[in-house]
Amino acid sequence: NYFSAIIGSDLSCSSFGDVLNQNYEFHIYKNSSETIARTAIFVEETIVSINLALQFLTALIVIFLILILLLFVNWSVALSSFSIFGLAYISISIFSKRKVLNNSKIIANFREIQIRLISESLGSIKDLILDKSHASYLKSFKKIDLP
Repeated sequence: NYFSAIIGSDLSCSSFGDVLNQNYEFHIYKNSSETIARTAIFVEETIVSINLALQFLTALIVIFLILILLLFVNWSVALSSFSIFGLAYISISIFSKRKVLNNSKIIANFREIQIRLISESLGSIKDLILDKSHASYLKSFKKIDLP
């Protein structure tokens, strides 16, 4: 989870930095909503995809190894173990629901701040290019984006 967040943050900051370092003509002809979508939304989808792929791979390996080991030792132990683990999984998902909801609210707030920062920087891109203040906007973006 942390690994995919780091990769996503790096992609997001890199994408935002690339946009800020473009010349003024690029920004005149480029739709700012497309830039916001690329920087905020598409990167988020990439993070989710990486996270899901890593979780699936880990779960597949663990389940396969446990299944082979338990079937080799005793099939009745395997059946009771899967029942116990199934109940534990359901219990954990019920108790962690509140934490997941709180985390989603925090993420939504940071996403809103991030999109506002992108929008403000694109709105004042001419001044940003003339003042060469790319670094300050990118630093603010990284501060919000890092996990």
